[in-house]
Formats: sequence, C-alpha cells, structure tokens
Amino acid sequence: MKNDDGLFRGVNIGDTQDQVQQAERSAPSAFTDNVLTYEGQINETSDYAIRYGFENGSLFEIIVDASFENTEDGVKVINGFKEFFNERYGMFKLGSGYCVWDIQTNVANVHIELVDDSEYASFGQFSLNFHKQNDPES
Repeated sequence: MKNDDGLFRGVNIGDTQDQVQQAERSAPSAFTDNVLTYEGQINETSDYAIRYGFENGSLFEIIVDASFENTEDGVKVINGFKEFFNERYGMFKLGSGYCVWDIQTNVANVHIELVDDSEYASFGQFSLNFHKQNDPES
C-alpha cells in the first residue's frame, strides 16, 4: 500500500499525472498520454504492475496485477488487502467470486475489486482495481 494516505499508494481518483508521479517517487516503467505504468518486484519470485489510467488529465482508474510463484505468498497479500480495506471502508461484498467495496471519496464514487485469479494459473495471481463510477445523475 506504500502509505495510508490517499486511496492507494498516496494516490486518489481525480489526481493529475504529476501528482501520481510525485506519490510514486519514481519514473514510470512505461507511459502514454493516458496511462502511467509502474512495475516492480515484491520479492525474488513475486512481481507487480500498476497502471494508472487518465481521462481528460484526471486519474479515473488504478489497475494492479501481481504474480507470486509461491501461491501462499499471494494469499497473504490478498488477505492483507482485504483486512486493510475492510477496516477502512467496511466489510466487502461478494461480486461474482471477488471482493467489492463501493466507496465515496471527496472527488467521486469509487468501485474497488479484489480478484484472486490463482485458480486459472499454476501460480498465485491477483488483481486489484479501482474505478471511478459514473455519476448516475449525469
């Protein structure tokens, strides 16, 4: 999580690319006009990729994918995220086999999904997605 500030890693939906880069404190491994990608290693056999998606210069989604050679390491990370988000946003709801939190931030309604994809691979794999929800009144 990097820190408790912001929605994830010190970043909030609605932030600019400059704000995301300041929060990450490093250059992205890849970038386009609308996506910043950060990749790294959790340990010797585990890695992650974080994609920050922008629309009209404003962050509207965060997509995190992580892979663990040791499935048990992945389960520990998933359980850590569940515990963190449950404490922060209330108990998750189950949505088609994955954990869901729908929250309200100062900027937008945000939908969070934590998905364990390990059953489809021979290693531990999960994704964590934050998406700005469309305003139902607009």
